[in-house]
Amino acid sequence: MKHSTIEFNRDKHDFVINGKPLLTLIEKHEDVIADRHLVSVLSQPGACDRLLGLSEPDLQNGHVAIYLCSHCGGYDGNPIGIKLVLESDHVIWKDIGFYQDYEDEDPQLFHKVKDYSFTLQEYRELLQRLKIYEP
Repeated sequence: MKHSTIEFNRDKHDFVINGKPLLTLIEKHEDVIADRHLVSVLSQPGACDRLLGLSEPDLQNGHVAIYLCSHCGGYDGNPIGIKLVLESDHVIWKDIGFYQDYEDEDPQLFHKVKDYSFTLQEYRELLQRLKIYEP
C-alpha cells in the first residue's frame, strides 16, 4: 500500500490526507453529512494518545474514533472510527466507518473511503503537535 500524506488544517478543523480534507471526502463519497461530525482530537481528551496507540481504544472491538458528534463532542450520532494498525515504520487506518462506543454489533464500513497508510514518523509528529489542541 502506498503511503499517504497526513496534515491537519486548523481553519477547517480536519485531517488533510493527500491534500484533501478527510471529512469532505467522506461526505462526498459516503453520503455523510459533514456538519454532524467533529474531529475527535478537538473534542475528546486523550484522543491523540488513542490515535498513537498509547492508550485504550474508545470504540467497539478495539477501534478508535476520528470524528464524533459535532453538537456535543461525544459519542452520540454515529462516531466515525478506524482500526489502528501500528507497524515498525508505518501506520494504517483500516476499516473506516460508523462505530459505536457501547455495543458489539458490526460497524458500518464505508465503501469508497477505506484504508490509508502513513509513515510512522510523519504520523507521530503530527499527533504530538495536535496534543496541545485537545480539550
